[in-house]
Amino acid sequence: MKAYGYSLKELLTLSIYDLREPGTIGQVAIQMRQALEKGTLFDTIHRRKDRSVFPVEVSAKRILHDGNILILSSIRDISHRRKTELALRQSNEELTAANEELIASNEQILATEEELRQQFIELQKSKDQLATANRQLAEIIEFLPDATFIVNQEKK
Repeated sequence: MKAYGYSLKELLTLSIYDLREPGTIGQVAIQMRQALEKGTLFDTIHRRKDRSVFPVEVSAKRILHDGNILILSSIRDISHRRKTELALRQSNEELTAANEELIASNEQILATEEELRQQFIELQKSKDQLATANRQLAEIIEFLPDATFIVNQEKK
């Protein structure tokens, strides 16, 4: 009663059609039939006295009371649950986006690492070639007589 804003006296004068959000009224007959046949649990939208709407979970089943078949419904306001579900979905979307960014960054890092590895291999080869050339030059200098000079392109 509190969630709806009606007094008990006012609430007892209303039908399910008064409590349902207009866009959900078309589902009432089906849900009532399901409640009578085997019981049902569903989410829908209800209206308060001030005409504001809120989500509810309805558990409805058939009962026999004083020889009459009735539908007993238990209605629970699920506004908090819906807000929590929305926040969870948004957090999940944010985490998914962050994860995709991390994956893209990781792929970029791996590509850069491979490029750097190739550059390192090339530098290592160049270093080895220079070391070999330096050794060969040292051997040539060692082999030459003592009076040999090295002249550069400018004849110096």
